[in-house]
Amino acid sequence: MMAFKGCSDYTQHADAKLGGPAERLRQLIHKLPVQEDGVKQAELISSLQYNHAHGYYYDVSKARPLSAILATAAGILSDPLPIKCIEAVFLGLLLTQGWGQGELQRLPVGFKSMGPNRQVYRHIVLAVHDPSSGLFGALGISRRANLMYKPLAFDSLAALLADYQEAYRQAAGWGHSVVKVRVGLPVEHDASYTGPVCWR
Repeated sequence: MMAFKGCSDYTQHADAKLGGPAERLRQLIHKLPVQEDGVKQAELISSLQYNHAHGYYYDVSKARPLSAILATAAGILSDPLPIKCIEAVFLGLLLTQGWGQGELQRLPVGFKSMGPNRQVYRHIVLAVHDPSSGLFGALGISRRANLMYKPLAFDSLAALLADYQEAYRQAAGWGHSVVKVRVGLPVEHDASYTGPVCWR
């Protein structure tokens, strides 16, 4: 089974710059089987707690190079404050850099839902695919537990997405319906990549 082999050169540089958060992270999840690895990453993301305020504590612009997004994620580890779903995806990208020698596929998945008041809501998670097992899972954060982390237990991306859509349907009294799901392209493992992430 694939094991976590350490973070990229970017996170090693972040250690020197930020005083070691990436190194502590590596010590936490180094050499764990991929299933346990994902659990530890999800625990770390959830430990930051959901940001219920209207604004953000970090730069959440998605129209930036991957290297800048990873820098934001490293900053979150250095100076942790509550986060929303987009920051959780940024963290997921950093935590999975180099996972499985860069073979792990990471795809952003965005959900657009409509509440009972006809207001539109958006949510995003980071789907992950382990080629060695063929299984899919996801990293993320949400106000609702069934809309964030999903273990590597789904046989296909379609099955993973169906589980999220079912979670929306089962939210008794919440009244949200999914009107659109968007899947981005796999995200590069090259932390120096200066192109944008394809979010949809």
